[in-house]
Amino acid sequence: MPRTKFRSIRRPKRKAPLRREKTARMSSISSATADVVAPATPSTSSTLTAAPLLSPTLTATERKLSKSPHTVCDYSSSEADVEECEYAGKGVRIFEVAGLQSALGGVCCKQCGSGPIRFCEDVSRRQGLCTFPSLQCDNCTKTSPITFSTVGTSKVLAINRRTVLANKCAGGSHSSLEYLFAMLDLPPPVSRNIYKLHMDAVCHEAEAEAQYSMQRARQEVHEHYGASSSDDVVDILISCDGTWQKRGFSSLFGAVFIIAYETGKVIDYIVLSKHCAGCKQWEDQDKTSEAYREWKASHVCTINFSGSAGAMEPIGTLKMFQRSLDHNIRYKSLISDGDSKTFSLLQSEHVYGDGDDDQIVKLDCIGHIQK
Repeated sequence: MPRTKFRSIRRPKRKAPLRREKTARMSSISSATADVVAPATPSTSSTLTAAPLLSPTLTATERKLSKSPHTVCDYSSSEADVEECEYAGKGVRIFEVAGLQSALGGVCCKQCGSGPIRFCEDVSRRQGLCTFPSLQCDNCTKTSPITFSTVGTSKVLAINRRTVLANKCAGGSHSSLEYLFAMLDLPPPVSRNIYKLHMDAVCHEAEAEAQYSMQRARQEVHEHYGASSSDDVVDILISCDGTWQKRGFSSLFGAVFIIAYETGKVIDYIVLSKHCAGCKQWEDQDKTSEAYREWKASHVCTINFSGSAGAMEPIGTLKMFQRSLDHNIRYKSLISDGDSKTFSLLQSEHVYGDGDDDQIVKLDCIGHIQK
């Protein structure tokens, strides 16, 4: 018996519009937009005219472009206005040494009037990206050093500190910074030990700035609730939520934040850690050695939590509720994301007391309930 052939019931693909048709539509939009935003001349009437109606077949992007108050920029035209960059003449740039040396070849020395001027570096004093460059005249040997900015009144070079900070914000490590500099043909970054010192300084400054910002946010909360001074205890409405370093409830680090509902600013946070890099490094080392005893005497362990990663949010929230009275604030109303574990723990601990006026009220976020 012959097999029956069935016709495919798959819907045919929709053909995209031809490029020339789309180009023609964009050209018409550009001309129409130019007519709408063209500046008025002395002979132009002061009466405003309505913009021409657009074709209903235009795409959403084309309709948005037609409503833009700016004309379409023609990059091929030499008359296109180029706005001056706000960072022109300041900041940091990357130059090729060969190109810079070629440009300096035609520069005369200010002291002797001759030249050429050479670009020199003292590689023996190199600190990360800073190679202590200078400009030297071959005729009179006058040397003009190129200075680098420092961090405050210290001798720490700002370019190295900024490099470490930018790399950390991008989620990189010292190894990734080495790869980046190698690909860009830049001098190697600071050593790994100096990198750690920069990281400690950055963390210290970030923590100090965070504490100052939260102190100002708490003052705004007191002012919003009409407190006569910051010593008065106020009951406020807050939102609390946590995050982890990675998903899957296997993270070693977690952070919990409390945000004031009225101001939308963070007023407290806590970081929980189940890992300490120093302890991990000395885990398999000789515990009786002199080096270990010296390290142990000055070591500050970063482990402040033991348990599952999922329990970090309830425990962190409880700790911040318990220290809220140190800031003369009571978190009486809590906007929750539907997680009952945090609220159940707060109720069982009786953070503010057993009275009816000391109970914490839970409010669920509608957006999370809909999910």
